[in-house]
Amino acid sequence: MRALARSARIACLTPAIAIAWLCWVCPAWAGGGGGADATTLQGALDDLCTLVFGIPLTSCQRFPSSPTDLPTPIVVEVSALGNIPPDSVRIDDGICEPAVALSPQPLCPDIAVNAVNSPPLFPIVSFDEEEPFAKSRIALSYLTPLALEPGAVPTQSSDPRATSFFYAEVLEGTDGEHTLHLLYDYTPRTTKHLARGQVANFSLPLVVYDQSGGTERTVPATVQLVAACNHADCLTANVSGSFSGNGTQTVSAAQLGIQFRYDFGPSPNSATPHAIFELRVPLLVNRKNDSPYFGTSTPTCPNGANLNSGYCLAFSQEELGHAAGFLGVGRYVGMAPSASPYPHGGSPSTIAPPALPFTASFFGDPLAVSAFVAISTDGKVVISKRLF
Repeated sequence: MRALARSARIACLTPAIAIAWLCWVCPAWAGGGGGADATTLQGALDDLCTLVFGIPLTSCQRFPSSPTDLPTPIVVEVSALGNIPPDSVRIDDGICEPAVALSPQPLCPDIAVNAVNSPPLFPIVSFDEEEPFAKSRIALSYLTPLALEPGAVPTQSSDPRATSFFYAEVLEGTDGEHTLHLLYDYTPRTTKHLARGQVANFSLPLVVYDQSGGTERTVPATVQLVAACNHADCLTANVSGSFSGNGTQTVSAAQLGIQFRYDFGPSPNSATPHAIFELRVPLLVNRKNDSPYFGTSTPTCPNGANLNSGYCLAFSQEELGHAAGFLGVGRYVGMAPSASPYPHGGSPSTIAPPALPFTASFFGDPLAVSAFVAISTDGKVVISKRLF
């Protein structure tokens, strides 16, 4: 029966059969629709990794896979690697259904909330004093947010109870390098005044890359925005994490190439002026640890195509994030595309570390944002949060 289940999965993932973003028409990966857990999804991810991309199983992305583990990070990973919508992944695993009449399974919008954003088609400029804050609000109008109620409870963006809206997209600079652009629209804060002290906390799963050995590891990092006065131009940002692998270090955001900005004004989510935060984090994508993101040029895809979907790849060359001089020569820090912690791989019996969500809290209020994020091979950003 295992062989039949694998055949169903691969039929769903093989380029000759699969049409990108329509994989949900294939048989359920779980071999009958009863999966609904991380164990069956890990099997689908293993097949995608080994049989489509040709990566040894011991080097594939791994997640905790007991039946009690919530599968959202693996859903996000399969979505990003295969160019498949997150809910299509859930449908194939029997977690939810697209219509009431199909089965007794719950509808997908009742299980999780997703946001998928493509890279913008216009040139991107860097943060500087000449760039008006209004451009950030323009970005909110063409991006899809993940909406959350207080306590980081996901909901539909039309829900009047939503108070936080989390956006993410990949930006390509004039130099061809990419950054992850994060926007946090926080509607409860309608007072522009900033009191001295802590303003915002953001948690990010950064990675440290050693170019000499090609090793890469995930570092849970916290970006703290602190006000030295009651004006936005007094904001500073420090980042804490075990970047050296030996105890927690705190460095400035500039030392990691992270840019930040605070804005105050209306947005598509509320006409009342309120707080809007931005972060830009350099991407770190390399052939050894992220091989599905690189390919061979074709007439229609200069960077090559995704072997599952046929969609053109977004990356033409390795991107090493930001040189972290404080760690020594040849060491870089940035944001990797995978939702799985680095290093990837290990024996299937190895207990994998859990994926790390992106979180945020503002002005001392309770947790406002929590969601899993991955970047697809074609540059889309996939965000998802399960309701329960």
